[in-house]
Amino acid sequence: MIKLLLVNKPFCYLENPSLALVQLRSNVLDDREVVSKFDIKFCHPEHDFAQCLGLELGNRLADAENALTGEAILHL
Repeated sequence: MIKLLLVNKPFCYLENPSLALVQLRSNVLDDREVVSKFDIKFCHPEHDFAQCLGLELGNRLADAENALTGEAILHL
């Protein structure tokens, strides 16, 4: 069995969840033969980051103007 972990980006608006992960999962699961070959799990680090940083700061980092700031924090 192939383990597949779908990870959402860590800085995003919690009020607007990403549909991309669900779409990726449904594309893999469209084929019945493929379904039995995959163990698919989701990872949502945005919840952990929002809990550590606070919702306001998390949303500011998710803003398009500050996208590179969020990336820089991850590289420290």
